[in-house]
Amino acid sequence: MRSKKIYIRVDGGNQIGLGHLVRCFALAKMIQSDFVIIFVCQVLPDSFIHEIKESKFLYIALNDEPDFFTLINPEDIILLDGYHFNTHYQRHIKQIGCKLICIDDIHENEFYADLIINHAPNVSIKEYSAQPYTKFALGLDYVLLRPTFLEKAKITREPEVIKTVFVCFGGSDNKNITKYVAEILKKDARFSKIILVTGASYVFGEQLLVLAENDPRIKIYNAINSDLMCGLIESAQLAIVPASGILQEVLAVGVKVISGMYVENQSNIFNNYKKLNAFESAGRFTQNAILNAIERSFDNWNKTYPRFIDGKSGERLKKMILEL
Repeated sequence: MRSKKIYIRVDGGNQIGLGHLVRCFALAKMIQSDFVIIFVCQVLPDSFIHEIKESKFLYIALNDEPDFFTLINPEDIILLDGYHFNTHYQRHIKQIGCKLICIDDIHENEFYADLIINHAPNVSIKEYSAQPYTKFALGLDYVLLRPTFLEKAKITREPEVIKTVFVCFGGSDNKNITKYVAEILKKDARFSKIILVTGASYVFGEQLLVLAENDPRIKIYNAINSDLMCGLIESAQLAIVPASGILQEVLAVGVKVISGMYVENQSNIFNNYKKLNAFESAGRFTQNAILNAIERSFDNWNKTYPRFIDGKSGERLKKMILEL
């Protein structure tokens, strides 16, 4: 009988991006057959509210942070994903008596979680300060991807000559790197199609429309669902993405990747995947770094890469959460 509640406390928007939301949504999809899922958010785009409700999850809009503690009961499981849920916040939840899960990628605080999930490659328990009872789900065996991408990860894809390039810089891209990269790609006649995907909190749409004028190769998509996102990635032979959740998605599909980092919280995923030679590095996304990575991608178009994601992370995570 599906009665155990999991409250997912997460936010997403223009300033903080949508990465936390996307990976929480992925985890919710993995475990929804066994739990009642309740998203609790202070900041959330309308499109995401629609997606939550369409997936039969519950949603509570939070006005003040202390109100969250009045919602939860000792028999509930709480999932936190956000850099502001510090040690004091976690301890308060444990004092209520709840089981606690934390999704984390920077391992800065002392943790009171019963389970810590970090899906960056090569991360170690030694990097965490946690409690004796804390369990860990670390590395690519526990990657947080939506079902469409997990299924693609089970299929081997052969390399193809590069004609179509896919570009996505997350849900907000408040530095507008999408436009910067698109301007570079537009000058390269080798690309027959340039797919630009932006998220629900992207505010520079008009600039992309101007860029796309008189260039039929450029196709722009905004706030799309996971099935369309996966299909667009699959239609490309090269993807240019940051070292965030979208990198995990394109690796799962099996596309050749150019990746880099532009904020510090991407450094762990970037550095660890770089050590695995999972992508062509564009460093900090300077113009020269991007151009050089594009050239290497064309030179090595037929190079095969190991498949780092096996598509079975949902089964592993569900088992660990049920054991709580």
